[in-house]
Amino acid sequence: MEKKVSLHEIYGSFKGSRYYLFSTVKGLSSEEERFKRSYTTVAPDAVALPVSPSGLHALREYHGEPISMTTPERIYAKHLSMFGEVRIPHPVYLKCLEYAGEDMIPVYPLDMDEETYSECYTRFITGLEMIFSSMREKRLEHRIFKSKDPFEFAVEWDSAINSSKGYRQLEASREVFMADRLITILEKHHVVLAVVEHERLNGIIKHLIARTGEGNPLSR
Repeated sequence: MEKKVSLHEIYGSFKGSRYYLFSTVKGLSSEEERFKRSYTTVAPDAVALPVSPSGLHALREYHGEPISMTTPERIYAKHLSMFGEVRIPHPVYLKCLEYAGEDMIPVYPLDMDEETYSECYTRFITGLEMIFSSMREKRLEHRIFKSKDPFEFAVEWDSAINSSKGYRQLEASREVFMADRLITILEKHHVVLAVVEHERLNGIIKHLIARTGEGNPLSR
């Protein structure tokens, strides 16, 4: 399964509808061209992004103004820049909105709304983990990452930033939520192109297999 996932473009089916998972590295500008090829090939009748409903609204309202980054985002961008230009918001998300607008197809948010995320955060993250998280972020700025490509880096970064049990549980909850959300979207559309963060890909696939009963998705 790992060998197939490495191609970063996965497809499967559910009740006669087909989904494509475009696995991307957030912020990497070079992903924009790869997404263009994927979107053209798939020709979806709906697309989905790994953002919350309010995050999707913010993307729609974005007009090129500077974006302030959190400390983890700044450190992430610094390390990711060894693989190419980094831009925030992720260019793939903006292109997805552009293409969907031109084709007049809907764009759905895959991720949790703020209330659901807050409930999960409170359930899994202890006060002690919050303190250790802040300390961990500072150490990551000077960490030497061993990744040979941006996709490996996304996974390595995720393992480092979410190393504690609570944060791993939180991200696993997001994976379950996004898999369930994609299934709901598939009940309304025939071909769905879903952009997902590369580090969440395997978890989403696992839950899609469990929920759809359609067997392992394939790579293309």
